[in-house]
Amino acid sequence: MSFDPQIVEIFKKAAAKCVTQVNNLLLEAEKEGGGSEIYKAIKGEVHTLKGDARMLGFESISVAAHKLEDLFGLLEKEEAKADPAMFSRVFDLLDAIDNAVGKLPDELVSIDLSSFTPGEGFKGEEQAINPPVEKKETKTPAKKDESLTESDSKKDKKEKKIEILNINMKKIDSLIGISSAFPRYSNRFLYILDKLQGIRKDIAAENPDQDTIGEIDAILRDFSHELAFYELAAKQFQDKITKLKLVPLSSIFDLFPRLVRDVAENTHKKINFIIEGRDVELDIGVVEKLKSILIHILRNAVDHGCEPPAERKKAGKPENARIVLKAFNKGDNVVIEIGDDGYGLDVAAIREKAVEKGLINKEKAPELPDDQIIPFIFESGFSTKDVGVFSGRGVGMDVVATTVKEMNGEITVKTLKNKGTIFSISLPLISSYIPVTVFSLGNNLYALPSAYIKYAIRVKENEMFDTGKQWKVMNIEDMEISLIDLRVFFNFGNPADDKNKNVIIVIYQDEVTGFIVNEIIFEKKMLIRKVAGMKGKLDTIIGAVLSGKEKAIPVLNVLSLFRLLKNGQATITRIKKVHDYSKDFGTKKVLLVENSLVTRNLEKKILIKHNLIILEAGNGKEAVQLLEQEEINMVITDIEMPVMNGVELIAFMKENDRYKKIPIVVISSYKTYIDKVGSMGVNYFIDKSEFSEELLMNTIIKENLL
Repeated sequence: MSFDPQIVEIFKKAAAKCVTQVNNLLLEAEKEGGGSEIYKAIKGEVHTLKGDARMLGFESISVAAHKLEDLFGLLEKEEAKADPAMFSRVFDLLDAIDNAVGKLPDELVSIDLSSFTPGEGFKGEEQAINPPVEKKETKTPAKKDESLTESDSKKDKKEKKIEILNINMKKIDSLIGISSAFPRYSNRFLYILDKLQGIRKDIAAENPDQDTIGEIDAILRDFSHELAFYELAAKQFQDKITKLKLVPLSSIFDLFPRLVRDVAENTHKKINFIIEGRDVELDIGVVEKLKSILIHILRNAVDHGCEPPAERKKAGKPENARIVLKAFNKGDNVVIEIGDDGYGLDVAAIREKAVEKGLINKEKAPELPDDQIIPFIFESGFSTKDVGVFSGRGVGMDVVATTVKEMNGEITVKTLKNKGTIFSISLPLISSYIPVTVFSLGNNLYALPSAYIKYAIRVKENEMFDTGKQWKVMNIEDMEISLIDLRVFFNFGNPADDKNKNVIIVIYQDEVTGFIVNEIIFEKKMLIRKVAGMKGKLDTIIGAVLSGKEKAIPVLNVLSLFRLLKNGQATITRIKKVHDYSKDFGTKKVLLVENSLVTRNLEKKILIKHNLIILEAGNGKEAVQLLEQEEINMVITDIEMPVMNGVELIAFMKENDRYKKIPIVVISSYKTYIDKVGSMGVNYFIDKSEFSEELLMNTIIKENLL
């Protein structure tokens, strides 16, 4: 029989989903002792699988599903009693079905049903179902499944009303590629606008006729306004098109209860496995790569992380170990945590192994704090445990770290002896687009992912201090931060002669440094394209974005860059702990209205640390559109902005019943507006010259604005 590839793919996805759901229902039945409702649900799932497989001629899968349907039909009616051994045999049959589905359409796999005869304890005469013989296509309608009930028929009719469009992922990627041109055109328009403004100045100098100048100014204003709307529409289109690639993490999370159950059973451990954040969405390309990473970490958690029941009881712990798989949104990223309450990592053994492998010298090793020792588990071939059947804690962790790096993410580990371990993986929500900050080094342009940038600032000569080495330092937030000139570091020539320097303060985990660059050009969300063939120090490049002139701008990988700096003996500053704000804001949305990218990113990074959802607008007009689309809990706005300023935005909100009760905080350098916004009902004004994280968060917490 010839198969429609698209129909087969739809069947495979539906069958895989069915197997996962039945697996999880069986786990619930095994744990809770079963029950007619659970068995009825399982029967319904395999009934659908049976019918779908029969329609396509996959007889082996259809008969296997029918066996399960009969079994759980008996159990539902209490005509047969489930025994513990049954679950293992049913799990085996589900694995056989999953294996057969996975090989379609290239191979039709036989499923051995010799142990699955309902009513006889699953023991009976051997009966292996052979693959169906190739059949000629016929226009004869498919035979109606006589086992369909009236309720099934109504359900099918109802489901047909649901409009689902299956789109090839290549088509979505093609649209994303087209939309990547928008930022480039935006840059071109800005360049043209800048040239026009220069021409306007020249005309004004030669011909000060106010009427002519007024006409030119009117045209420039119109151009600026249209460009603002173009950028907003382009951003909205990019956001919408890239979100088509988002899928809920339940698509892989639902696979893991069975995995944890099997490893626990084979290692004689008891595990309470908890999943949170199944509905959190992530780019489908990232989710596919994430699956193998999570399987590895979960196996490690059960096999090596958690103690056997007797050992836990002796230590005063519950016999059942606890493993939590959790996902949540954090700004433009999704964070996935895998935590257990077991042994914790053996930091002393990691330290000893690091010395043995020559990663640190024996004299320096005792001085290093634990949080600098733990990352060695991500080095190639690093392990402090023997390789087991299911895992080896440390074995393969280098692959995990490499894969996370390839996805533009980062992985961190926290551990306490006899308390447990938490692996935290932070990944961009959309793998295709990430915000990048573009800067120049000599005549070349480079970029850094904006998520790692704390500040982009201009540092005066008297604010930098010599160290007697190749780099200077500066003091910021009570920290002495090294300033690394990237032109010198990459051997691009001598450092810039300017006495004042443009500096990008970059943070990776708990380390920070400052990169001296020639000029900071812009910050935009752009499409990252893969590059190949980069050697030497430029192995730190993770991809490239295209500029307005179709020129590729390399994007640097912060993790690799920091490693190179440390290998070159440059000093990397460790971040001091900041004030700990204990208030839990829950899921709240804050709208930042600010035309300065530097200021907006500074505010954004502060608020993201407190798990707030951030929406951004470059002026009041963009803010109004977001207010109409989203449920906003608080607005932080500047005053002086193009198109529609902060005072106009506040007036709009206060005159609208839907928005007038939303708390507003004004952050501006124009103190003269304090009385004005106060008379409009805004009592929270922060002067930019006095701005700090502590002042902003204290204002929000003290005034209970969220």
